[in-house]
Amino acid sequence: MDKLDEILKMVSELKNTIQNLQNQCSQQQQLIDQQNARIQEQDARIQEQNVRIQEQDARIQEQNVRIQEQDARIENQMILIQNYESELQSHDFGNFGTTEFNQ
Repeated sequence: MDKLDEILKMVSELKNTIQNLQNQCSQQQQLIDQQNARIQEQDARIQEQNVRIQEQDARIQEQNVRIQEQDARIENQMILIQNYESELQSHDFGNFGTTEFNQ
């Protein structure tokens, strides 16, 4: 009987060990599931942020195009001003202030 009792005790201990391992596996699976849910939430937030970043990049690119256009207009205006200055310097106005406007 001692052998049988010993075997029954070992079987009972094995059952307890198996049950404990199953409980641990279940707990670990719950933790894994929770972590996966958090990861999915973070992925969704990251995707939303990426969309916002892409939208901001598009706006920045549009602004850069407008800035380049403004720079080109300013450059053209500077050239016109220089041309006008050269033209004014090349003309002889002589008695500009006394002759034409004082009549």
